[in-house]
Amino acid sequence: MAGWSVGAALHQSEGLSMISQERIDAVNAANASAMFLQESLREILTPYLDRKVWKISGYGGPVASLERDLQALQTQGHFFLQKSVSWLYCTLRNDRERVEISLGKVSEEGFLLELFETQERRADFTVAEVAGALEQARELERQASELRGSIREFTR
Repeated sequence: MAGWSVGAALHQSEGLSMISQERIDAVNAANASAMFLQESLREILTPYLDRKVWKISGYGGPVASLERDLQALQTQGHFFLQKSVSWLYCTLRNDRERVEISLGKVSEEGFLLELFETQERRADFTVAEVAGALEQARELERQASELRGSIREFTR
């Protein structure tokens, strides 16, 4: 997830046309919202360490007490708390962007075993910075391709 921010602004196309001020603003706003939401969720989840946070019967979902604690945050944006096999994470949808936030480790029985450290996200990207990084990445990929080609006899 560390590269999500730049990648999200560029993932659909290698062309610079994807890098608009509108898109950069949307990514920056989504990242700012995600940082706030992540801190808020950590505060809510801290008392639940070593306690059940997820129902494993029926359709699953947060336990009732956690569901109540999460209600106040729904005004901060549209997000979904989800559980994979052993991870608790949140998906935030904010206008055009979608951000996934890894929150912690959960047992098969639904107990919160660990809270992850806060993941820093940048909310200050610029069009020039992202365009420059993309151009540099293209050049490095070209150089790597040439280098691989120069030793192709050894890579078969």
